[in-house]
Amino acid sequence: MIYRQGRLLDHVHLRVKDLEASKRFYRAALEALNLLDGYGEGDGYFYADELLC
Repeated sequence: MIYRQGRLLDHVHLRVKDLEASKRFYRAALEALNLLDGYGEGDGYFYADELLC
């Protein structure tokens, strides 16, 4: 595993007007970057975890 120091963004919360549109956008963006492994959804939220590029 590669550890990268000094480039950490942790716990960013974004409020959006249209949750379903935001889910579609971020899911498509993460899929294009092959980063869907850490993506998840729940009632009223979604998240992306461990975005290591």
